[in-house]
Amino acid sequence: MAVGPADTVLPSGTITFLLTDVAGSTPLWEKDEAAMATAMARHNDLLRRAIVRHQGVHPLEQGEGDSMVAVFARPHDAIGAALAAQRSLRAERWPDGMALTVRMALHTGEARPGADGRTYQGTVIIRCARLRALAHGGQVLLSSTTAALAADSSIRQRYLQV
Repeated sequence: MAVGPADTVLPSGTITFLLTDVAGSTPLWEKDEAAMATAMARHNDLLRRAIVRHQGVHPLEQGEGDSMVAVFARPHDAIGAALAAQRSLRAERWPDGMALTVRMALHTGEARPGADGRTYQGTVIIRCARLRALAHGGQVLLSSTTAALAADSSIRQRYLQV
């Protein structure tokens, strides 16, 4: 479901994708389904808050299981959302001492919503998914395209402070 009004128009043109995935989630689901359902509800809330706070849109789920797709008109907003989400996730006290970590990736390119107007298809989102697959829980990986667009010193100062 898209974040925002039901009639939210997904951005097109040069956009930045943020793709997330809960690392090692299958054993967590198998160990305690009720605790994991609670954790995933909180995970989804934390990610959606970060997406909205940084002017992102969450398109219709695309069969990603326990992951999330978000799109941003500007790469620095996507970076800010990813960092805010990771910080929130890291600070969260998960049920039963569960260790919930999320891997994330960002990639920027020319993309348009699919024919349904609620999802994306094509090489940009596919490349972002491939990059996400390389990440470990707690990591945010940026493609070289996104990194180059975000190389402005004001962006580094704003988002990449330790």
